[in-house]
Amino acid sequence: LIRIIKAHPIWESVPVIAVTAMAMSGDQELCINAGASAYLSKPLNIENMIATVKSLLSRVG
Repeated sequence: LIRIIKAHPIWESVPVIAVTAMAMSGDQELCINAGASAYLSKPLNIENMIATVKSLLSRVG
């Protein structure tokens, strides 16, 4: 899904946060290699999620 989103010119620069229950070794790398801007595993830590969103927004503009 990330690759499909990033393949479209309108969406290619939009940050994507992969939120998944997959937390095994290598899962983060798979998501980032697929085009995710960040990776969060469940259960979500709200403070970490907010920090991630703020970080990505500061990069966008």
